[in-house]
Amino acid sequence: MDASPLQRLAPELRNRIWELALTQADPVKVHGKNGRNVAEPGALAITTTDSHPLALRQTCRQISSECGRLFYIHNSFTFPATFFDHLAGSKTPVCQPLSALAAIIGAENAAVIRAVKVLCREVRMDDPVDTAYAFTPESALRCLWELHDYAAGREHWHLGAIVEFWVPVQRLRKTVKCVVELKELTDMKRSLTDAATKLEMVGAGSKLQPHGFDIAASTLRMWASGIEDEEIERSDDRMYD
Repeated sequence: MDASPLQRLAPELRNRIWELALTQADPVKVHGKNGRNVAEPGALAITTTDSHPLALRQTCRQISSECGRLFYIHNSFTFPATFFDHLAGSKTPVCQPLSALAAIIGAENAAVIRAVKVLCREVRMDDPVDTAYAFTPESALRCLWELHDYAAGREHWHLGAIVEFWVPVQRLRKTVKCVVELKELTDMKRSLTDAATKLEMVGAGSKLQPHGFDIAASTLRMWASGIEDEEIERSDDRMYD
């Protein structure tokens, strides 16, 4: 890069250029290759807005060195709803795909990731038997706790989740979908409380299905109210391990 005009720029300006070039317009999608189960070894792949997002790093040694891990620092990574599909009736750890991501991009790159979001679908408030990948509120909360524990051990990670609640509304004779975003699972109580408040506000403005939003919000508040007891129980378990 010695003859390039870029070499005459201050390092801070070059870093800003690399950051803009490597930051994707949309979140980086983590998925299973060719529809494979994400729990299988080597089954994960990533899809980005740009077809060759890391091509810049391959231009020369200096640029590769200066770009470093900026791609992983400045992009958010999203696991799709199928992230949870392999968990139905399985004892596979919830965070196995997160660990698999670290395996394919390298532990050092995974360590600097800051934004990860997991999509979780079909938390049924009625009877989950009619769909293979549905979760009860109890099993969904277990998954969220496992994600919380995984993120708590990673200093820079901001791990969020999007959960779909399916609530039966007898008056409408149908099941209503309520989408909930939990922004920061390392602070479970605050995330659950904020999401419940938002649901209640949405429900208050809905003429057709406020009851469905209220049920989902009540579930989130129940989860939040039980967090202190859960943390005490976990602390006791660690004490006697």
